[in-house]
Amino acid sequence: MTPVRHGAGPTRFGHGRLAALVVGGPGDDAATMIVRRRAVLAVAGALGSLVPVAACAPPTSGVAASCAGPRLALSPVSAAPGQQVGLSVEWLHSGCADTVPVVDPEGPLADVPVEVVQGSARAVVGTISGTGPQFTGALQFALPEWLRPGPAALVLDDPGFGRLAFTVVAGA
Repeated sequence: MTPVRHGAGPTRFGHGRLAALVVGGPGDDAATMIVRRRAVLAVAGALGSLVPVAACAPPTSGVAASCAGPRLALSPVSAAPGQQVGLSVEWLHSGCADTVPVVDPEGPLADVPVEVVQGSARAVVGTISGTGPQFTGALQFALPEWLRPGPAALVLDDPGFGRLAFTVVAGA
């Protein structure tokens, strides 16, 4: 059997200085080094495959990835001044229950002002509250008559807790 030279660069088995230091000692022969190297690589591969699985594991009991801000939807997405539109919102809540123990418990937000904004003009068109497990809310309202064709936005709880751009179209 051919002994492996430590610190002398690659041998005929392809083991370099690092492989020799990691898997063998000065008295090991080449066959022992190969067996040990395979064992080290197998363990490293197994550990390497577990790390991504652990990082992607589902949360433990009592944890929720619930720190999402509100999601707003307007129907229709383009409307004329004076036209009735519907606003729906999900995740209208305070708090964030993504830790164990929960430090900042979630709770629904109630009576959040909804404003229509175009340029420097703004008007409150109603309020909305989050209810249920997804803290949903809905509001029906008429777009203000002073709106002009072009871009505008709905804003929840200024200065921008939730914002949704929409288009004002010319009236009929």
